[in-house]
Amino acid sequence: MKTLKCEERGQVHVSSQGGESPYALTIDTLDHSLMADEPKDMGGTNTGPGPFELLLSSLGACMTMTLHMYAKHKGIELPEFEVLLCEEHDRDKEGKTTTNIQVQLVVDDSADQDMIDKMIEIMHKCPVHRTLNGEINTDIKLAD
Repeated sequence: MKTLKCEERGQVHVSSQGGESPYALTIDTLDHSLMADEPKDMGGTNTGPGPFELLLSSLGACMTMTLHMYAKHKGIELPEFEVLLCEEHDRDKEGKTTTNIQVQLVVDDSADQDMIDKMIEIMHKCPVHRTLNGEINTDIKLAD
């Protein structure tokens, strides 16, 4: 397997499964492996989450982990919570697409408004959120 010259934990290898679904993929990281696919109505076999589900999962996981890291660092107890995410795509008259990601924080009744406001503030500081809201450059080329 070819590798990129980047941090080990940042390397991901995606390989096509072939066979019944042209979209079924295996995603390997340094220590983990998972499947991705498209749903059946898109021509896949639904053997794993689709690309946007993976993107939303990454963002939701990062926001949740960032909240837990903050709470551990500050020695505070977080209320029970969930993070819900969905995405929508809007295309304007010129064909430019805007992607809108909606994130909802669901907390139990024990959380006061100050805690909720702080949690939302911290969620905005998650590295994946900052990456998605910053400038992203993607360089695609043939491997050496």
